[in-house]
Amino acid sequence: DLWNPAMAARSAVLRVLLRAVVVGLVAALAKVGLPHVRAALAPPPLPPAPAKKRARRPPPPLVERPTLVHVAVPAGAAVVVAAVLALLLADTFTNALLEAILAILLIATTVGVLLACAAPPLPAPEADSDEEDEVKQPGAAAIDRLLFFENAGWQPAGETSGVALASWTPPGSAYMAVRGSTELQVDAATAKEAVARVGWLLAAEACKGLLYPMKLYTKSKLLHADDDHAALWQTTKAGPGSSTPGDSIVVKAGCVREGVYRICETAASPELEATYNSKCPAGTYDRSTDGKMLGFVVSPGQSKDEKVVVRVSVFMHVELTKVPRVVPKALVQKTVQQIPAAILGTLRTLVEASMAPNVLRIATEDDDLQKLEIGGEPYEVSKPLASWFGSLFAEVPASSDKQEGDAESPENGADSTPATSAPEPCNPEIDSAADKLVDQALSLAADTTGWEEVRDGDYVTCHKSIPGSKWPMSRCTVTLKDLPDAASTAKLLSAAWNAHSCRLLYAPSGYERCRSLERSRGGEVLWVGGGLNELGFRSDNLSVSTVRILPDANGHGTRIVSAAGVAPPAEARAGVVPSGYVRNVVHHRSFVAEVMENNVKITSTIHIEICGLPFWLPTFLIKPGVIDAPKICIQTVLALIVADMIPREMSHIGGEPLAGEADAHEHLVVLVGRKWLRCSRFVAGACLP
Repeated sequence: DLWNPAMAARSAVLRVLLRAVVVGLVAALAKVGLPHVRAALAPPPLPPAPAKKRARRPPPPLVERPTLVHVAVPAGAAVVVAAVLALLLADTFTNALLEAILAILLIATTVGVLLACAAPPLPAPEADSDEEDEVKQPGAAAIDRLLFFENAGWQPAGETSGVALASWTPPGSAYMAVRGSTELQVDAATAKEAVARVGWLLAAEACKGLLYPMKLYTKSKLLHADDDHAALWQTTKAGPGSSTPGDSIVVKAGCVREGVYRICETAASPELEATYNSKCPAGTYDRSTDGKMLGFVVSPGQSKDEKVVVRVSVFMHVELTKVPRVVPKALVQKTVQQIPAAILGTLRTLVEASMAPNVLRIATEDDDLQKLEIGGEPYEVSKPLASWFGSLFAEVPASSDKQEGDAESPENGADSTPATSAPEPCNPEIDSAADKLVDQALSLAADTTGWEEVRDGDYVTCHKSIPGSKWPMSRCTVTLKDLPDAASTAKLLSAAWNAHSCRLLYAPSGYERCRSLERSRGGEVLWVGGGLNELGFRSDNLSVSTVRILPDANGHGTRIVSAAGVAPPAEARAGVVPSGYVRNVVHHRSFVAEVMENNVKITSTIHIEICGLPFWLPTFLIKPGVIDAPKICIQTVLALIVADMIPREMSHIGGEPLAGEADAHEHLVVLVGRKWLRCSRFVAGACLP
């Protein structure tokens, strides 16, 4: 057979084809691997000449290294070609086997050359230079990252509640970054002071629990602070399907450049985490790997009719690495997109209600405080905030504006009486419904049967199923102990629970405006309109509402009961409210503050029939939020009290008036408490001594 001319010709053709394949592979390898070989053999660069101020050099271009795909594709193609040619041009199995072995040997040699070319070049020896000066401090790097986000290619994503939304996908990220922007109008005479107040509100820890959703923040501890940045240990609420709260170490920084406030909070690098891990409190936490970036920009704008527009923007980017796979990514992205709108809505409420803490800290536990003034009001400020923003305060003019009636307020602690007004009309139907709601609130607060209980520190949250209802009834109880003035604290808590500006904080999507449809001596009919929720619609409800002050069962102390619920007097007025809302049913909503010597026991119970949800949305995604609603409301109200951020004027109704409705006049009285307030008679009148 070896002298067969036909066989010899076929063998010659086979060898020529195999050589052609090898030559093609070697040429491709040379093109891919030569840059790496040259980089490995090149001598190290000389150190640059020293300079007083060196410009930031761009990073050297990266040469794409061959990956497994670069090796597998040509090698596999060569194997297939060699095997096919061997089978076609060989007469016997032995010849085919020999040719296949030859092809495999050639391919193994090719793969070895590829791997040699893919090896990284030898590192150049470190030169003796001031290269370390180019490494930015963590705080400066965080501000630079915020500036990079400001100038990114944002695409408009709609508008909700006066907040313009935009989105942008950073390179290599699985989730979009989101931006929310809004404008606040302030008096031109105090514009500089207003910008400073907004900047400090966004940086202060006392406002964090109000501004940030609990999925982003619950508490914090200061680990390190200097003029560049602060390292914070923060915790978050446990995620879906988990009972372990999350924690993270973040770098926070702030600065003022050309009158623009910038505050940025980013996840710490692995090196910083290793440095500060030993300072974190002990406990069981699920360390976050989301790489969060949250930034705020506050800048003054143009003047309009003796007003100055203050523009506030929120930038947020989170890589959600622990979201269950069953949750649609589009739903997660839409929920994240609403967070900047919620933060800016809360900020607007704080600014419009003139709420600001007297102590400005960067974390729950902070270092020494120092006194500063803004607008003629003293503040205790932590050192990190003072080092970032404090220099501007010397230039802020003192405000001469005073709240009307403050000069006439009696000394703190003295009794006061409601202003004289016409007697309220009496509607027996409304009064009877209000009496039943109060009895139901007291009964539910004392009920101990059928509840599934979960303890979270001092908070006891429980829920139970209600026959005929799709949603559970939830309740939360907490006791405030050893208070210097328990009675005044209970009054403040009850007033804050009912006040319009405070409800905007603890129920942002379910509450936007409230109007009184009919009043009686024992209660009134309220219409409550909610804001735009994450699913793109608004909900409302009608209820009978009341506030009562009662002696306890032993005749000692007081019990302040705020209760609301659906009743026939409310349902009969459904035709006078605006359309375009999905009607929810408030079966029961109550807040009971019971004074027991120096303690105040707070119980909040909520049972609402939520309507309008799409059929494809699983209820198990919504129920955890429904169960936690009373606890979140109590925590928000307590955060207001602890931070001394009660608004100067409080009313239980607010927002845009209904069609054809004139501006309602509120009878204002002074509420005895930690601060002198002017409140509507319905909110505070029953709470006065």
